[in-house]
Amino acid sequence: MIRSDSLRKAYHTLEAVRNVSFEVQDHEFIAILGPSGCGKSTLLRQIAGLEQPDSGTLQLHGKDISSPRHFLAPEHRRFGMVFQTLPCFHT
Repeated sequence: MIRSDSLRKAYHTLEAVRNVSFEVQDHEFIAILGPSGCGKSTLLRQIAGLEQPDSGTLQLHGKDISSPRHFLAPEHRRFGMVFQTLPCFHT
């Protein structure tokens, strides 16, 4: 189970994620929908451990994985991300 409580992430004056709370049980699937620039990727990056929230908490099976004291590295979270647009490499 993953639980988010009041997640927030800002880049200078741009608040990319504001007060996001949700809970996903084991074996559940969710979809994150919204227009371009609304913070979907930033939220996913926080869940995957690629970004650290400015405030709020993320818990995995009841354990904090997002605070500075308990930050769980991406390679230990067992989450994956596939970007919608992959980079184009020219040879």
